[in-house]
Amino acid sequence: SKLTNDFSQEEFELLQTLATSAESALQIVGKQRELDVLDEGLARILRHNVRNDLNVIRGRARIIVDTGPPDCVDHAESIVETADKILSTAANATEIREVVDRRDEYRTMRVDDVIRSAVSEVREEYTGATVAVEELPSTELAVHPHFEYAVRHAVENGIEHDDSDEPRVEVRAAALDNGAVIEVEDDGPGIPESEIEPLVAGEETRLVHGSGAGLWIRDRVVQYSGGTVEFDTDSDGTGVRLIVDQTALPQ
Repeated sequence: SKLTNDFSQEEFELLQTLATSAESALQIVGKQRELDVLDEGLARILRHNVRNDLNVIRGRARIIVDTGPPDCVDHAESIVETADKILSTAANATEIREVVDRRDEYRTMRVDDVIRSAVSEVREEYTGATVAVEELPSTELAVHPHFEYAVRHAVENGIEHDDSDEPRVEVRAAALDNGAVIEVEDDGPGIPESEIEPLVAGEETRLVHGSGAGLWIRDRVVQYSGGTVEFDTDSDGTGVRLIVDQTALPQ
């Protein structure tokens, strides 16, 4: 045809390649949309159906623990513990999804406001623990929307890994030239090496599917905020530093 004759053989082959690539791209986009719909559906199932059913199972097992015959109590307690683990995994999965989905978002937050809010929530949940807060800077940071979670988790972790009757955690912060550092120290036995090791080694599968999921979320939130997490563990406890460098944010 005349249209075909207007192009050289090389140009015609290039046009064919581009047309094929465009068709493939449209197919990929269509499949991605289907996957997005499936992802949303599975997230709702995980968030509502599975969680609600597990709460029912846990509640019934709790009744057996409190009022059932002695020979059933151990089995019921095992059901409660297993349900708690699955519920925790589901909560972590939801948090991980939200953190990753919002990896390119930033909010301006004041360091002192974030710490006070996080500490307030921890104090309400862990009434037997002492959380001491030193004077805080009012430095503003552009950070991931879940940054308060990272701070709260660091404080909670210090309490949860302290097996004493009166766990104590100290929180402090300091302004840096291009950011800030938040430090959380506890006087307990420290975070188990089995949880820290895969984080340092970058073994994400072990973290996400294990007890270190909370650490993975905290590390990723700080990373998305242009920061790093450092650990200092010894016989006197564990120190965790969240170091945020605003120059590391994507420009």
